Amino acid sequence: MKTHQDWLYLGTCNIISLMLSWCKFDQQKTGKLRRLVEEVGIDNIVKHQSGFELWRSRDGENWLPVNRHGFGNFYNIGVRNLVSTDYGLFIGTTNPFGLRVAVKQNEEWVYTDNPKGGLEVWLGLK
Repeated sequence: MKTHQDWLYLGTCNIISLMLSWCKFDQQKTGKLRRLVEEVGIDNIVKHQSGFELWRSRDGENWLPVNRHGFGNFYNIGVRNLVSTDYGLFIGTTNPFGLRVAVKQNEEWVYTDNPKGGLEVWLGLK
């Protein structure tokens, strides 16, 4: 949480992407969750529920969404840092997915290169 230009900013953490990995690769421990994910559909969950959220408020009670899907990268599961500067508000993301990730290809899950892995730093306009 950080104030910037009379706004209070709040970043969330959303572990949906981690849960999807657990469901696919640890089926014994996550049977019920895995079945629920398969029923709803992984693509549908990722499209509508993944990525951190960033909110802002003038009064701490009424909040407006700034972004609700990890700045377009569902691997961005959280906001790590918010830094207010004269240049604008810097936002550092939490992205624990490394150089390779599991993706569905031809109805099977395989590991492939992940150009969206690692953290990102964003700068909001003044």
